[in-house]
Amino acid sequence: MKKNIIKAMIFTAACLNIAHAEDVASPSGLSVAGIMTLASDYHWRGIYLSQNEPAVQGGLTLCHKSGAYAGVWASSTDVLNGASIEADFMLGYRYAINDTSTLTVQYLDVNYPGAKTVYEPDFSEFSLAYSNFGVINSQDAFTASVAYSNDYYFESGNMLRLDARYSYNVLPNFGVFGAWGLMQLEDEQAFARVWGNNQKDHYYDWKLGVSSNLLGLYSELYYADNSTVNSAVDSMDSRVVFSVTKAF
Repeated sequence: MKKNIIKAMIFTAACLNIAHAEDVASPSGLSVAGIMTLASDYHWRGIYLSQNEPAVQGGLTLCHKSGAYAGVWASSTDVLNGASIEADFMLGYRYAINDTSTLTVQYLDVNYPGAKTVYEPDFSEFSLAYSNFGVINSQDAFTASVAYSNDYYFESGNMLRLDARYSYNVLPNFGVFGAWGLMQLEDEQAFARVWGNNQKDHYYDWKLGVSSNLLGLYSELYYADNSTVNSAVDSMDSRVVFSVTKAF
């Protein structure tokens, strides 16, 4: 089958190449894939988590040809007192609808070892994602997802997250992309506990950028902004981010 050249910098990205390559699986149906990323800042869901400092990130995923996978991912971070690392664990299942579309169900557990906070920062969530590699033609890709947690950051209660991303390869190894997200918390009190702003219970975020896939390295350069999560906090300002990822 055709491999997609887009290597998204998400936890299960490396398994996409395995899922679309019949000749790499072991006789047991298991394969291990990994990614390493160097980014100018750790940007996730419209928030910056490394305080304008470069972030080193990496992950390993154990993939089965059935579509099941388990993985670990970690990043340097500087957003919580006492925590310099975010460590995530995930379990999921990716169902191939056809040669170009997949549906993925995932459980994600996010942890900040050593964090010294009044409320527990660790949380877990469930998500459902749909991906289509070839919406208009073979050069584009679209992903939409919904995630839910019943006990989000700092014991703030219910969280709902919507995401959508579209990318298009204008040349064989160069592309453009855009992404949009909505973060909804339980109420204004929950929003204030997590982001220090009691005037709202949700925010939007988006990014626009360019990508390249050269010499085995996937790179992104993008501008990201949000609907003013908290104007008094630098980590929530708009920013330009550059990252380089190696999949192996």
